[in-house]
Amino acid sequence: IKSKYPELNDNTWNVLSIIINNPKISAEDIGKIMNISGRMVRKHIASLRERDILTRIGTNKSGYWHINKE
Repeated sequence: IKSKYPELNDNTWNVLSIIINNPKISAEDIGKIMNISGRMVRKHIASLRERDILTRIGTNKSGYWHINKE
């Protein structure tokens, strides 16, 4: 999957990796793990969603992330 999207940077792939390991994690918690802001995490998530790699299932509070392509 990484070779199909060479325009995505390492931080975006790191966000995806964290989500794969914990689909219910919040952007704020990902930011704490990666030592970046929640806003920056949401930008990486937006890049993944634009490419249909990632989808949010359910609400922001009780939902989870679904990986569409592995």
